This record gives sequence, structure tokens and C-alpha cells, in this order.
Amino acid sequence: MLVFSSLRFRALWSLVFVLGSVAIAVSLLAYFRDDRTPTFLIEKGDLRHQPLWRTAFYLHITSATVCLLTGPMLMVRRLIRFRKLHRWLGYAHLNSILWVAAPTGLILSPVSKGGPYAAVGFAITGVLWWITTWLGYRATVNRDLADHARWMIRSYSLSLGAVWFRLIQLAIAYGIPAVTARENYIASVWLSLLASVWVAESGLRVAFPVRPVPSSSQLEVLT
Repeated sequence: MLVFSSLRFRALWSLVFVLGSVAIAVSLLAYFRDDRTPTFLIEKGDLRHQPLWRTAFYLHITSATVCLLTGPMLMVRRLIRFRKLHRWLGYAHLNSILWVAAPTGLILSPVSKGGPYAAVGFAITGVLWWITTWLGYRATVNRDLADHARWMIRSYSLSLGAVWFRLIQLAIAYGIPAVTARENYIASVWLSLLASVWVAESGLRVAFPVRPVPSSSQLEVLT
């Protein structure tokens, strides 16, 4: 995958996040079953019956599934060569984030499980997700493919925040059992955001290294 292409253990990184994305996408299917109500919805109480919240929730998890499943295919170098496929997958990915996943995420964030502290973290993630995706789209319009790749790597890394969130939540639950479920949830929200930003920026520094500007003395030697 492009975001991990120049990192150590890139195959392991790619495998973890592809499998994580697929696992989350599959787990979301539980919300469409009629025979059983998922625990998350039960915890929401009467809120889950409100039309606005319920519509936003199902639109969010559906579009998030599209993001998680199309994202890896858009980051594989060999598939990028198939321009028509890359373009159509890109349309699905961009539109699912810009007009569905990110906006509905902002609608859902004020009533998130972890209270106001988690709500702020989710809201910041949603805004950054929308902005990075939009800038990736604008770079395509301007035919700046390098800038497009940079912004879409940032966008996809934020999409992987869902994977980070669950990994961190499990790590805290088993590694620090004294932490309450609410504290774990809040910490996982913010740490997953930081992890997403760190992975993106670390990968970009390796994949797109900034070449130092030659000094005046070096330029004189070259001329």
C-alpha cells in the first residue's frame, strides 16, 4: 500500500489495516439484522428510535463501510495503474466521505457514548476527515497528482481511525483494567486521532521526502 510502501514491515502494516478494515466492515452488518439488537443500539435507549439520529447512524455506517473497503484498493500501486478503475473507486470513496460519512459523523458526535470529551474528539476527526478529502479532490481537479496523493493518504489514515480506535480500546481494556469503560472510550477517541495523524505524516515524510534547498555556495559549484 502506498501509505506504507516505504516503511519497515510494510507488508505487516498493510495486512493489519486491511484485515482490520474488512473486520469492521463485516461487524457493521450486525446492525442490519432483524433478529438481534446490537449492544451499542441498546445503550442508546430511546435515542435509537429518533428518525434523525437513526437515519444519520445508518447512513454513517453504510458510507464508512464503502470508505473502508475502497480505501485499500485506492492505495495499492498496481491498481492505481488501472486509471478507469481508480477513478470510479475514487468517486465512490470521495463522495461517501464528503457528502455522507463525515457530515453524519458530525451529526452523531454530540451524543457520543463518551460524553462531551469524546464528542469533541469525534467532531475534530470528522472536520479533518472532510477537509483532507476535499483538498485531495481539489488537487485532482488542478491535476496536481502528488498533492492529491498526499491529501488522500491523510484522508485514508483518518478513515483508519476506526481501526485504531478498536485496537487501542482493546489494549487499554486488557492492559490497564483499572481504567473505567468511559475513560477508556474517551482515551481511545483521542489516541486514535493522534495515531491516524502520526501514521499519515510519518509515511509522507518517507514517501515524499523534502529535498534540502541548495546553498549559494553549492549552486556556485554546480554552475
